[in-house]
Amino acid sequence: ELMLTVNQENFSEELKFLEVESDPKSLRVSLEPIGKRSEISTRYRMTVEILPGGMRSQRSRGNEGTIRCRTNHPTEKEIVILARFNAF
Repeated sequence: ELMLTVNQENFSEELKFLEVESDPKSLRVSLEPIGKRSEISTRYRMTVEILPGGMRSQRSRGNEGTIRCRTNHPTEKEIVILARFNAF
C-alpha cells in the first residue's frame, strides 16, 4: 500500500486511474480516498496486489517491475512507479 497526497488546486474531481499498465501483468492496482477532501489536497490509498496464479518472479534493483497509471488529474497525467518484490 502507498499513500498518495494529491494537489487539489484547480482540480475539483476525485482522482481516478483511467488506465493502468504493469510489468509483470500479474499486478492489480486499486485506488481509494482516505479521509475528507480539502481545497488544498486529498489523500488516497493505492494498493498493489500480485494476483493469484500470476507469474512467479523476482524484481530487484536494475530489474524493477513497472506500474504506469494514466490519471484524470489536469497536471499529473501519469504516475510511474518502479516496484521491487519477490513473488513465489
